[in-house]
Amino acid sequence: MAAAVAPAGDGLSDEAPTSGDMAAQSGDVSTWHRNRERVDPFTFGTLVKQNGGTEGLDLHGANLADIDLSPEMIAKLAAETHLEHFIFWSFRKHASFRGAHLECASLWDAKLPQAEFYEAHLEGAKLSGAHLEGASLERAHLHRAKLDKAHLDQAVLRDAQLQGADMYLAELPGANLQRAQLHSSEPMWADLKGADLFGAGLERANLTGADLRGARLTNAHLDDASLMYAQLQGVDLSVVNSLDGVAWYGAFLDRTRMGRLQLREGIGDERKARVLNTGDAYQEAMEAIGAFATIGFNTLEPLGWGARLLTSVESALGVLLFALFVFTLGNRMSRS
Repeated sequence: MAAAVAPAGDGLSDEAPTSGDMAAQSGDVSTWHRNRERVDPFTFGTLVKQNGGTEGLDLHGANLADIDLSPEMIAKLAAETHLEHFIFWSFRKHASFRGAHLECASLWDAKLPQAEFYEAHLEGAKLSGAHLEGASLERAHLHRAKLDKAHLDQAVLRDAQLQGADMYLAELPGANLQRAQLHSSEPMWADLKGADLFGAGLERANLTGADLRGARLTNAHLDDASLMYAQLQGVDLSVVNSLDGVAWYGAFLDRTRMGRLQLREGIGDERKARVLNTGDAYQEAMEAIGAFATIGFNTLEPLGWGARLLTSVESALGVLLFALFVFTLGNRMSRS
């Protein structure tokens, strides 16, 4: 049976508080979770011991902010506590949260380099600024997790579920994101230099300003993604599965390779233009009259240089014809 999170004590005992003890202190275990009392490394080690390992360890909603489980701290804890899991981790050089339940847990600025989170449940977890360099998050559940400014250099996120995750300014250079699902995620201005995104699902992902130089995007899906201001210099996009509907405004595309067939229905602006071209004829006619009369209803916007040129010519002709009409009418009035 999974152990519930216990509040940190002054010292370390061999046995963690029971669910009954915690219920007596705060009403019930779920109420204690909402109190957000911080769990320190010593209490965490006791919980792991009581649970018989981290497999299925229940830490959902726990406050693990600033916790330090770096290899150096693990070695220190192993020497001071003699808990078998710390001793085991000291040989493996990393903490293990394999299969643990950390839904909505607070892990702000936690020091967890090389930690193992294989198939861990981190849905909605707060990992802002966490140090996860070289960590293994393979097959981890990170739906809607907050990973903004997290340090994930060389981390393994293969087959991870990152739908809707906030990855603003996250550092992921050299990370393994093979087949990771990042639908509707927000890796804005993230550092993805040299990352392996083979087969990754990036549909509707917001990659605005992301640095993708040297990234591998073979068979990746980028439909309707935003690559505005993204750094794609030298990236081979010809191996991407689809670029349909991608927004490219301001993207750096020096030496970038891509194929026209990948765009299918075209880039974002082209798709919008097609929608307008097949829209309501009455609305389009009114917009044309407005442009000709220089009224400008602004209900439609011309997209592409060709449409903008025609609109400008139409407006210029409207001004010239109106001037001609005024000139002719003035001459006739002066003669009469």
